Amino acid sequence: MNAPFAFDSMLVFAWLSFFFLVGIYLRARVGFIQKFLFPSCLVGGFTGLLFMQSGLIDVETSALENFGYHLFNISFISVGLTRSEDANEPTSKFHGMKGPVWMALIQGLTFPMQAAGGPGSKK
Repeated sequence: MNAPFAFDSMLVFAWLSFFFLVGIYLRARVGFIQKFLFPSCLVGGFTGLLFMQSGLIDVETSALENFGYHLFNISFISVGLTRSEDANEPTSKFHGMKGPVWMALIQGLTFPMQAAGGPGSKK
């Protein structure tokens, strides 16, 4: 019998959530991680990487790429939803360059620079 829905994406989301919680727990309990201010998402991601590379969990790379692609799009869309803290006080002539406009401009400049100077750009 075939499943009506492929549950691979749900399992990937469950593993990502689990390792995020592991990162939060390790960040709260391990003094070394606290001292050097490692973010919990980085700790959880590195822990998940170790589990994947050791073969303890089996998650396809394409499924992780799919999640990364969609979550990156959500983060880019959220740039337009931000606002500057002092939106009512125009303190400079570049007032329009604060908040989402400035963030979008910087992201729009850094992404092509990464593509041009990244490891896969030289042939």
